[in-house]
Amino acid sequence: MPAVLRRRSTPDALDVDFVVREQRPRTLVRPVVLLMLRPFFRYSGSRDAYVLRLVGRKAGPVLRTQPRRGRTRRASAITP
Repeated sequence: MPAVLRRRSTPDALDVDFVVREQRPRTLVRPVVLLMLRPFFRYSGSRDAYVLRLVGRKAGPVLRTQPRRGRTRRASAITP
């Protein structure tokens, strides 16, 4: 997190202002959609998401894959 230091009139006191950045909302998309958008997006390991190439560091959408829904197995109808 970047911090800006400013000196006050007294030399022993420092004032620290923190710049707070809001996270861009993550959009969940299907893996097939990401496959089609692959030329325009790159994977960012620090975000664990896909960001728009060239401007993705500061602007643009942030995409994540939808978690797979597990199929539930039915209990066996035949019990020994």
